[in-house]
Amino acid sequence: MKSPIKSIREKCLDCMCGSAQEVKLCPGNGKQSIWCALWPYRLGRRPDGSKKRIMSVEQKQKVVERFKKAKEAKKAKSETEVAS
Repeated sequence: MKSPIKSIREKCLDCMCGSAQEVKLCPGNGKQSIWCALWPYRLGRRPDGSKKRIMSVEQKQKVVERFKKAKEAKKAKSETEVAS
């Protein structure tokens, strides 16, 4: 499974016929007649230069608990919809 950034890069390469140089020179920033929402991500990096978020063990546990609660709530909702 590709990351969203890599998928965007692949799409940009496809749009520019496989040319990395053309992707770099892409006019999709709206200064010319073309505007593309993917333009800031075209080089395969986050435009703000940030890295992936690094979470502590406690943060990861909170995320896991939050997802479990959401999954249980969704399951309970679907069971009540089926029952009615």
